[in-house]
Amino acid sequence: MLETEQWVAPSDPGAQEITRLRRSIDEVNVELLRLLERRGALALKVMHLKQRRGIALHDRARESAMIAELTTQSLELYDRREIEAIFHSIFEAARSLAARAFAGRGRGGAS
Repeated sequence: MLETEQWVAPSDPGAQEITRLRRSIDEVNVELLRLLERRGALALKVMHLKQRRGIALHDRARESAMIAELTTQSLELYDRREIEAIFHSIFEAARSLAARAFAGRGRGGAS
């Protein structure tokens, strides 16, 4: 666990709860990273197939449709703008991944 704040006494029950919750957050962060890595690997496979078939790698319409669908499925904590921002960042990362993977070989990015 990353401990950056030392403002609470370890014997304090509230401090123990903070520590427990932070450990849970750290675990979720690692899980999110693994999911992003998995998504990136899948996106690269799609990009390779699209490139071989001569299909544009970046599909803005699909990105927009995915965001529209995801914002209808979001639970209770995040509003539409936050979900859009999160997924726009994920899509931008996929385009960067595509740019590195296809440097000088293709066009656009992928979603």
